[in-house]
Order: sequence, then C-alpha cells, then structure tokens
Amino acid sequence: MNFSTKLMLLILISTHVHGQPSSDSAEVGFDALKLLVGTWKVQGSETDFRIQFELTANETVLMETWLSKGKKHSLTVYHLDGKRLMATHYCPQGNQPRLVMSGSFKEGKIEFEYLDATNLGSIEDSHQHHLAFVMPKGFKHIERIESYLTANKENTDQLVLERDQ
Repeated sequence: MNFSTKLMLLILISTHVHGQPSSDSAEVGFDALKLLVGTWKVQGSETDFRIQFELTANETVLMETWLSKGKKHSLTVYHLDGKRLMATHYCPQGNQPRLVMSGSFKEGKIEFEYLDATNLGSIEDSHQHHLAFVMPKGFKHIERIESYLTANKENTDQLVLERDQ
C-alpha cells in the first residue's frame, strides 16, 4: 500500500467507528450548526413564520425554535453526547424523536437519522425520522430537509431559508 492509500484509510477509520461519526466529526458538525445562530425565514416568503437558533447551557446546546405568528410551535435541541451529535425534536404531536448524526459533516451537509423516541406509542405512529441541513458556502441560504414516517410511508419536506434581517 502506498502512503496516500494508507493516509486515506487512516482518515476513513478515524471518522467512522461502528457506523458512528468520531467525536471530531460530531464536534465539527456541532460547530457548523452553531453558525445558524440567529433568525431565519422561508426564502422569498412574507409569511410570519420564522426559525430561531440560539445557544444555551454555556454554548453546549443549540435550540431551534419554530415560531408561527409569534407563537412557539416546536423545538429541536442539538448537543454532543460523547462521540455522537444528537438532535431531540419536541413535536407538537407530543412525541420526542431522538436523532443521531449519521456519517460526517462534509460538503456543507449534515444529516441525522432516527435513533429512538419518547412518548411514541408505535414506530408506525407519525414521527420525525430524518433531518438534514445543507449549508452552501457563503450561507446566503440553507436548506432544512426533514422526513416524517407514518405506517412505513415517508413524507419529506424541504425549506429553503434565508437570514431574517
């Protein structure tokens, strides 16, 4: 094996342990999410819907709050858990899916996959099952993609967001 092949294998091994991102990768993902701090609106829309990101707990937790007509609608909390980056979604449906970052933060994209949930009667009940952010260089906009799973049918929604000035 030549040096570049060995180096590539070392990088791959260091970023993936049993399918989970390394703590470095999780930290890079969390640092990327911290760049979202502020208020965002749907690109080109004049509706009264906003998504607000703010840090709390000595900047170890990022809170994402959905606001509709000035009222809080839902909440997603992001934090590190050892070598994992977690997202817990507090849904208006009353369940709380926990998602874990899958893969590594690369090419401006971070993805979360379903881990488990509290207050979910059955996996067949509607719940957030996947979440992703696409953050192109320059941050003129971001894409927030989420999927809900209900009785093995997946529904995906995508929001293109811009900073609310």
